[in-house]
Amino acid sequence: MFAFAAICLLATTEPERPLIPRHVLFGNADRSAVRVNAEGTRIGWLAPRNGVLNVWIQELDHGTRVGEPRAVTQSADRPIRQWEFLPGSDEVIYLQDQGGDEDFRLFAVSGSGAAERCLTPWEGTRTKILAVDPRHPGEVLIASNRRDRARFDVLRMRVATAESNVVFQNDMAWFDMLHDGDWTIRVVRRFVADGSSEALCREEPNGPWVPFRVWSPDDSGPSRPLAVSADGSSVYVIDSSRDVSPDTGALFEVSLAAPARQRWTPLASERVALRW
Repeated sequence: MFAFAAICLLATTEPERPLIPRHVLFGNADRSAVRVNAEGTRIGWLAPRNGVLNVWIQELDHGTRVGEPRAVTQSADRPIRQWEFLPGSDEVIYLQDQGGDEDFRLFAVSGSGAAERCLTPWEGTRTKILAVDPRHPGEVLIASNRRDRARFDVLRMRVATAESNVVFQNDMAWFDMLHDGDWTIRVVRRFVADGSSEALCREEPNGPWVPFRVWSPDDSGPSRPLAVSADGSSVYVIDSSRDVSPDTGALFEVSLAAPARQRWTPLASERVALRW
């Protein structure tokens, strides 16, 4: 009884701690999604403008700021979450939906904030930005479910004209579609009915699809291919099924080949220091 009373006394006499403000937990970051353009002449980020996330640009001269940062997008209701500098152009590209419908469309706007254009004005479809690359100036690699609402095809688009062509038609509902430096899809992955996942690869850009890796239901969540090297010789993979780091997973560089010819090189794990 005495111990219970003492605990109650301590509980009532402990100083009251202030609550963490809601905006600290759920509000917008001051700056996020920072990017530097290929020429190193501009740096940009997402930041609130009147409480809504927009793209801001800061001009640079040999790393020194020139003038003040300015918002180049003018969204007043829906936040922008993904954006990129467009190599070989003054424009930036970004995704935005309408009214929270999550049908994200691709937009382009000049670095001065003028002449905003919608590049994918297709009703009831969703667009994803997959890649921009200085080796492909003025172009963007996107995924779109315009052809089939349940599946995303990969398209290569020239931003100046909004013309695009399909580089990979996704007839098998692949979840991941990874490209090499030429923007050829070389690795695909999907989940199957039992909760496992499978990945296929093409050893040559125009070669047949061959098995790359199967992960059990226990490993299919944390394990996945992340990216293909620019020359198409390797795949960077997170894998929790191998002995190097079976509990937390490890990062590997894997030769892009069928399992019998693969070489798995650990890059980072609990036991292997990052080699980059």
